[in-house]
Amino acid sequence: MFRLVSISLLTAGICLFFIQNPAVAASPSKGLKVDRLLQQAIAETAAPEVEAVEEVEVEEVPAESPVFEEEPGDYKMTLPTIKLPTFPAYVEEKTETKPKFKWPDEPGVMFNGIRFLPSLLVRQGWNTNLFATDTTDDADLVTHFVPRLRIEIPDIRHDVAFEGSWEWRKHMDNNDEDQHNVRTKLDGHLSAANSFLVPFGFSWSRTHEEREDDLARQNSTDPLYVDDFNVDGGVQFKPNSFSVALLGHYQKQRYGDGVSKINNAPIIRNDADRDLTKLEFTTSFDLNPANTLMLWGTIGGRDYARKTYQNGGYTGVRRGSSTFSGMMSWLFAYPDLEGHFSLGLENYNYDDITLHDVRELVGDMEVNHRIGELTSLNFQLARSIDEDEEIVDPIIHSRAGLYIDHEFRDNILLAAGTDYNFLEFKGTTGRSDETWDFRALADYFVNDYLAFGAEYMY
Repeated sequence: MFRLVSISLLTAGICLFFIQNPAVAASPSKGLKVDRLLQQAIAETAAPEVEAVEEVEVEEVPAESPVFEEEPGDYKMTLPTIKLPTFPAYVEEKTETKPKFKWPDEPGVMFNGIRFLPSLLVRQGWNTNLFATDTTDDADLVTHFVPRLRIEIPDIRHDVAFEGSWEWRKHMDNNDEDQHNVRTKLDGHLSAANSFLVPFGFSWSRTHEEREDDLARQNSTDPLYVDDFNVDGGVQFKPNSFSVALLGHYQKQRYGDGVSKINNAPIIRNDADRDLTKLEFTTSFDLNPANTLMLWGTIGGRDYARKTYQNGGYTGVRRGSSTFSGMMSWLFAYPDLEGHFSLGLENYNYDDITLHDVRELVGDMEVNHRIGELTSLNFQLARSIDEDEEIVDPIIHSRAGLYIDHEFRDNILLAAGTDYNFLEFKGTTGRSDETWDFRALADYFVNDYLAFGAEYMY
């Protein structure tokens, strides 16, 4: 089993006008968002207290009443929005945050009614096993440069936002590992009335395969690119505590080919080019402001463009399938405890009889518990059916994660935790993978617009 140790010696996130995600320096792998915990260190500030003013009557000498300068009123906290790991079937008002400092009055720059929020992340890291293998354990110094821009159109009824980012990864010794990653997204919702919403979303990205995610251990000479295009849209009707929604999803994925660093053999990934469609029906009921029950189901299909590449040609099976699922969920949000539980059945029915159909009990849960004023605990557990561009058979993916963070002196955040993943490959491969990730990080927030951090990952 190979070892991979990544040390970020210095991470500086510089937001010219805001820090939307000050911990974006954290590794994005494995799906757990400890970065969201870091954002709480900025977003959560104590509400100003209003001092009581005792009125004094002056009877002897008539005079004008003393004038006191009004202090800010009580800040009304709203319950955080908890969303399932799918396209949201409901849209709630965003939680407003109070800026901790006086400059500027609001994050971003307003121009002709549009808010622009630029940010910049610079990360310097040392990787002791760049290619994540025992045989090729080259180390390298990697620099990440990530400018980002978010554009919002403030409106009482509608919500529209655009995000775009470009990432440049520069390697000191392995120039062929340099990457340019682009991500764009336009999403939001339109409101025809108080009870009728039209959610929508468009996104496109060109990223590259992470070396530690290369399940076939082929290691191409250059990182392989992945194009991902998504369209989401639908309608939601919520006249009161009950809501019903119908949503559609379309995803187009295209993969690049390469050449092996080991034996110069061709690495074919375009046999995984696929179009995914899904129709989702969702109902929800708000038991009270802190609890919501949901029933939702999906039906869709996966259409692969060509057969798998085997024996020097596209001679393998074609991995197209029809899918359906039925799920139920409970979402809760209390002052010190929030999260969700989901459980249901998912089915993959493959077109080719040589591939085994899969029907599994799936679900996920997340619990965030705030312990006192300075400490938070995050726990996640999930089981899902996955498909990988390199492996023909489906994969049963079980995962768990536990993280704890602690605020220190109001501007220092310490966090640590672990992720566990178990991959069970169905079909004839007879393979299973078990991995552990351990992380520890510290972030220092100079103010709302500048942060420095360090992270260790094993």
